[in-house]
Amino acid sequence: RNPKYGISADVLSDPRVDLRHADVADVIRANPRDFDAIMLDVDNGTDPLTTAGNAQLYGREGIQLTAAALRPGGSVAYWSAQADPNFARALRGVGLTVEVMKVHAHGTSGSQHTLLVAQLG
Repeated sequence: RNPKYGISADVLSDPRVDLRHADVADVIRANPRDFDAIMLDVDNGTDPLTTAGNAQLYGREGIQLTAAALRPGGSVAYWSAQADPNFARALRGVGLTVEVMKVHAHGTSGSQHTLLVAQLG
């Protein structure tokens, strides 16, 4: 709710927003078909070799758990430092439609990152 982060403070005031301070894998696992949207910051990349903890969320089982936490028509967005065609294929492999977008780190400038937005049909 820090006023320095206007958009976050505004969003947190919306009664539809439910902020949970917990391990995201635990929240996803405990709440099947409960979310319209999930946003995940992949950190350096989806590869578990980059960060060992990524395996529980970005491997096939984690993708299935995340998809199971979405309501029909719900979306999950993944931010990644780089593109990962194998990860996009893995998302499609569990029945999600996927849009891959290149975005700048700071609006219209800075390094480019990848957003993968996957939707449950």
